[in-house]
Amino acid sequence: MACPESNKGSVTIELPNSGEYHALWTESISGDTLDEDDFEGTNTLDNISDGTYNVLLTDENGCTFSFSYTVNAETYTVDFNQSEDTICAGEIVTFTVNTNEDVETYSWVFGDGGTSSESNTTHLYGIAGSFDAQLVIQNTTLGCSAEAEHPVFVREVIVADFQSTAPNCAGAPIYFTDLSSASPKSWEWDFAGLGTSEAQNPEFVFANPGTYTVTVTVEDNYCGSSSDTATLTVNSFPVVNLDPDTSRICTGQSVTFSAGNQGDSYVWSTGATSETITQFFTESQIVSVTVDHLGCLASDSAYVNVACYLYMPNAFSPNGDNTNDFFHPVGQNIINYEMHIYDRWGRLIYNKSNVTPGAENEGWDGKINGEHAEIGSYSFYVKGVLLDNFTVEETGSVTLIR
Repeated sequence: MACPESNKGSVTIELPNSGEYHALWTESISGDTLDEDDFEGTNTLDNISDGTYNVLLTDENGCTFSFSYTVNAETYTVDFNQSEDTICAGEIVTFTVNTNEDVETYSWVFGDGGTSSESNTTHLYGIAGSFDAQLVIQNTTLGCSAEAEHPVFVREVIVADFQSTAPNCAGAPIYFTDLSSASPKSWEWDFAGLGTSEAQNPEFVFANPGTYTVTVTVEDNYCGSSSDTATLTVNSFPVVNLDPDTSRICTGQSVTFSAGNQGDSYVWSTGATSETITQFFTESQIVSVTVDHLGCLASDSAYVNVACYLYMPNAFSPNGDNTNDFFHPVGQNIINYEMHIYDRWGRLIYNKSNVTPGAENEGWDGKINGEHAEIGSYSFYVKGVLLDNFTVEETGSVTLIR
């Protein structure tokens, strides 16, 4: 018979000129009855597969005879050849059938979703991966089939790609990262003709702002080479100069600073985000600003020195002990002042102008017309001239004690 899975096999016995017989056919292993009938001359058991079959014959006289027959199947095989076992994505493999069998149909499955019903065929593998190419041949007339399978390894095609880390600032290193597909073995970088590198992830410094073309060419061991080019804009650092570097002011005075570089982003130590700030100061401090020009940062700082102030005590004791015997302004860098003092009825009891701090017996001595004033509270008005003719006015009350 043609093949092991075929059921087209048969066994025929011949008993010429011997009268009528009864035949009982059984399967040798299971003992199942396969056929039973009366015949003269010949009898055939057909539509059987390979195996051993028994037949029991009974003649007209009731005599029995038994025989055993073995049906052997021929092999039904196939194989195929392929032009390449390992290719790059996008390449074609040629498949050639290798068989001597009588074939009615061919069925190819290439492992990536592709199929074919041709005998000898080709297939393009478009994606990377490991695939099993399979061929099944069939002869439905004989009931025979055979199959063969071989692997195909498809490598990823190398595609060059890269990125740079922002910001891109002139005079500072710019870092490049290779993002190429597959497995590159070499890299060739060209930085607008200003320099080269063979590192996978290099860095490069463009000395001047401008627009530059950067190219990388990568190569692997299997699928060739690839290049990628990108245009890079390199920006300049802003120039920041807070002027003046040091300011000497009085308490309550303001200072105006400008960061320059109109249109950029600003962050001041005061919390402001404008190009120019005007700030009032009550204590000395450092003022700084950071300017952001398209990601390129520069900073500067200035010192504000609060070097003058005027302060009025809230009590004094004119008792002749040389401690707090006079009421007057205290402070730093006071050029001169005028002071007016009033009693509780609003009457002016003391009035002096253009007083220079530090003079002997400076201020009110707690007397009215040479007589000791009563213990109690008195109102005052003081106008002082400080550095740069900065004027300070103070009003309040002071307590006279003894």
